[in-house]
Amino acid sequence: MLYGFLDFELDEQGFELTRAGAPVAVQPKAFDVLVYLVQRRERVVTKKELLDHVWGGVKIQENTLAQTVASLRRSLHEEVADRVLETVRTRGYRFIAEVRAVERNAAPRSPSQAFVGREPLMQALRTKFEEVLDGTSAVALISGGPGLGKTRLLAEVAKLAPGRGARQVALRCHRAEGVPELWPFQQILRQLGAEPALLDEVGAASSDPERRFLLFDHFTGALKHAARREPLVVLLDDLQWADVPSLLLFGYVARELADARVFLVAAYSDASMQNTLARTIGGLLREDPSRRFALTPLGKESVAELAEQLLGHRASPELLARLFLKTGGNPALLLQMLALSAAGCERPSLVEDTSALLSDDTTRAAIALQLGALSEACQNFLGMAAVFGSEFDACELSPLTQIEPVRALELLNEATRGHVLSKTGKPQAYRFRHGLVQDVLLRGLPAARRVELETAIREARSTRSP
Repeated sequence: MLYGFLDFELDEQGFELTRAGAPVAVQPKAFDVLVYLVQRRERVVTKKELLDHVWGGVKIQENTLAQTVASLRRSLHEEVADRVLETVRTRGYRFIAEVRAVERNAAPRSPSQAFVGREPLMQALRTKFEEVLDGTSAVALISGGPGLGKTRLLAEVAKLAPGRGARQVALRCHRAEGVPELWPFQQILRQLGAEPALLDEVGAASSDPERRFLLFDHFTGALKHAARREPLVVLLDDLQWADVPSLLLFGYVARELADARVFLVAAYSDASMQNTLARTIGGLLREDPSRRFALTPLGKESVAELAEQLLGHRASPELLARLFLKTGGNPALLLQMLALSAAGCERPSLVEDTSALLSDDTTRAAIALQLGALSEACQNFLGMAAVFGSEFDACELSPLTQIEPVRALELLNEATRGHVLSKTGKPQAYRFRHGLVQDVLLRGLPAARRVELETAIREARSTRSP
């Protein structure tokens, strides 16, 4: 369902919050809290009720709820948060903004609601959905780095089931501490109205291999049983955060559905591939490569199309070149840059000087999400690499940063897997995929260290000059 309040729109099914058409970065639990409060806006929701329904009764640290609400307030921006959320001392919280209904099938009002550059993938997903309606199962694995639109593509898939006689369940995996094993699949069973005995079995079977196998079989049977009545679409987001038993169950279900009318769709970040996830995904793709739906950055034509939709006219070649350089075609970064460009009537300063962009909470959050998938050592190393420019040579980087060549190569490989760097085609040469990411890294480097590196770079390069 879509909810509108102030200049925000909350898409419960698409897991998206937008403000004036631009996406707002919200932590997963903060999003869930917002949805729950909006749905119960006629009353105060107690802290215990939020803990029971959003965290499922999982024991968490005492201040976790307060921190989650504080994160939500930051996402809404402090200047309007008090008009949206009310804290009732010693009791809980209440959503106080006026809520209006929003038609889901209304024409898009902004590029964030449009769907640019993904039609070939979407057409292939529609084909798989039609196969399910015809009586067989299908699996789709959506991959990509942060900000490439995995959740957005899932939201488009979610529009297929309504009106076609199919039932749909949607959830996402959480990174938070204290989440029980097999938690995502317990939620699926709850949404399907499974018998309490099966839910109890899920909680008891995680440590016993034999009981776990029987549970996997019973869970698959529950999906098949649900699909006998009507085709079933199961949407799983952020699979990279699932626990090991959940990943094993996912792999088992994907292989055992056979002719059940189930469409199993999962999205995961390939910048955060732990071993069990890599083995699970790798095995499923080896069996059927058509299950792969890999998202890549938008090409220049799609960037131009998106720019035209938001600006209301064709963007100049200079603006398009700058947009592509700064964002690398990353949709999340591109939308923020386009929104600011539109607000500034395409003033060159807004696309040349990134200070306005990086002062925006949503832009910073999108970049932090991408860098957050990397180790602290890798982030520190990239901060130093950013001083060398948008492109740099690993052979030059290692000695000046005083990092051993083998360790430097490990960190460069990590950043490449995380979609922060890419190879240029020249030996040992790398470039930042997004200029905005490089700008953020430079801002985070202590001034003294930056001056020290810049001096060392100039001296080293002057020594090599003929």
